Amino acid sequence: MGYYDVEKNVKEYIENMKSFDNKYIIEELEKYLEKDSKILELGTGAGKDFSILNKKYNIIGSDNSEAFLSFLIKKYGKNKIIKLDAVDMKVNEKFDVIFSNKVLQHLNRNSLEDSFTQESKVLNENGIVFHTFWLGEGEEEYDGLIFNYYKKESIKQFYEKYFKLIKYEEYREESGNGNDSFYIVLGKK
Repeated sequence: MGYYDVEKNVKEYIENMKSFDNKYIIEELEKYLEKDSKILELGTGAGKDFSILNKKYNIIGSDNSEAFLSFLIKKYGKNKIIKLDAVDMKVNEKFDVIFSNKVLQHLNRNSLEDSFTQESKVLNENGIVFHTFWLGEGEEEYDGLIFNYYKKESIKQFYEKYFKLIKYEEYREESGNGNDSFYIVLGKK
């Protein structure tokens, strides 16, 4: 059982996200979106980014946690949310954009490469992927939940077979000094 398979952990996460502002990431993502873009969000979680993007775009949210899925389906309906593993990505649709916000960092390194492989298969020919990660090195585990940290060069090995880098930018998500996060925008090779 994973960390987010426990309803208590999901409720805690949803509560913590209420005061969180993802405005910067959404503004950066929107620079790459056309009005009718078809988006797949991996790890929709509390639905914070989904609720903003759902107002303007054709977005499908996804999660692998039954507890998150239950919450999201009640809020957005069955036609907008699907159960999906970010590694095997068993979906019969193609997308213009695949987006995740601090989701893929929970995958082990082999699974991250597998995710990029599968993303390339469900992405339209001129599509992009836009993912955010914590900036740093190494791996931590909290109550069974993995956190992998990457830098520009260390993340490259996982996507370079299928994608070319369009943009890499570091930014500060939490209070303090210096950048703690980055996003990557990748185009299909």
